[in-house]
Amino acid sequence: FNPSSSWTYNPNIDSRKMFGDAVSPQLFSFKPGDAEGLSINVLPEIKNPLVVPVSLEVGLNGQYTITASQMESFPANVSLYLEDLKLGKVQDLRVNPGYIFAADTNDIAHRFNLHFSNFPFGIPGTANDNAFQIYSYEQTIYVKSTTGLNKDARIFVYDALGRTLY
Repeated sequence: FNPSSSWTYNPNIDSRKMFGDAVSPQLFSFKPGDAEGLSINVLPEIKNPLVVPVSLEVGLNGQYTITASQMESFPANVSLYLEDLKLGKVQDLRVNPGYIFAADTNDIAHRFNLHFSNFPFGIPGTANDNAFQIYSYEQTIYVKSTTGLNKDARIFVYDALGRTLY
């Protein structure tokens, strides 16, 4: 992130993805509204929330690992989650920076989303308020259980006046 960058491709600080050997895994992201992949994607700020689409193309079926490094370069209040769109999993990269997964040559390229935010989830309350993290992006509400429990639940969405919307 760099305040002097932009939301569109800038050849002075961004780098278009150049694909290597056909069997090597290719990982790249995108600027909003730009269809061309980037190996270096510098954005001006973390909008709340910010979702960066990430594509992966593999030349061989197998097990792969994505490792987030240099997390100390982000302020402590910035959360970073990796969403695996194929498996429907979301992983907190601050808690667990290594994500291991199986990939197939027939997988769709847009496999992941990186979710950034610099605001706390939820509102202060009881000691259990860290059991779930809930946030929205565009037309989707994300609910993450931090306790690992998978239980049936009802989720109600209210407007600012307390009326039930969903």
